Amino acid sequence: MDITTRAALAGIVLDVDGRLIAGGPEFAFSTAVRRVIDDRPAALVVNLASVSMVDAAGVGAIIAAAVTARDRGVSFAIADPGTRVRTMLSITGVSRLVDVVRLRDWCRGSSVQLTPCAAPRT
Repeated sequence: MDITTRAALAGIVLDVDGRLIAGGPEFAFSTAVRRVIDDRPAALVVNLASVSMVDAAGVGAIIAAAVTARDRGVSFAIADPGTRVRTMLSITGVSRLVDVVRLRDWCRGSSVQLTPCAAPRT
């Protein structure tokens, strides 16, 4: 799994690419989220557009990220999950616990007052 970060005016976008599943990918995701949240941005959006699969461990990692962000005063949302991922998030109830946004709208400020989103950093 590949994870990149990019800055928006008042927050961070975490672009995730691959499968968010138990083991290395879950650990890499949790580590990346923790590093971003430790910097206390105003907001964090996890872009799931390029995630092809999420298992129970991945769902747990998303929930843990949302809880950690909330506890530290960081606005948290997930963006653009594909059909398969969106179905998993719906079945598990995550989509009722975590804001699901369109990244393009979020960057324009419809969910959080941010404009514009920069290109990913490598």
